[in-house]
Amino acid sequence: MEDQQAVLVAHNDTQHPHIHVILNRVHPETGKAASTSKDHLKLSKWAEGYERGQGKIRVQARVNHNARREKGQFVKNENITREEYDWVKQHRSLEPTDIREARSTRQTKEAAELKQSFTRRQRIFTRSETQPF
Repeated sequence: MEDQQAVLVAHNDTQHPHIHVILNRVHPETGKAASTSKDHLKLSKWAEGYERGQGKIRVQARVNHNARREKGQFVKNENITREEYDWVKQHRSLEPTDIREARSTRQTKEAAELKQSFTRRQRIFTRSETQPF
């Protein structure tokens, strides 16, 4: 899209400075819209290459997904809740095995809390059934 119009906005008022790119898909002279088919895959490869060039991988999940795609596997992130996204964001610099371990620990804790909540509700329900009105 080298012939397309673009606006780049750089700012450093967040934890890490970054750039936003706003690109006009419609060519200014021909009026034809550029295809963005599978651009997310191209951008993912580009971002991994950029990080490697900088000497620091910042998103290990991207590297893992690109490697799986290279082997012909279909990889797509699922839509997740904001809470889950925040958790993933905090842990995405970890190795996949460490992420799995942290997630397993979290899920075990949440399952225990849920079981405790159900048990407490069951006791309350049982008591209310045995007591006359």
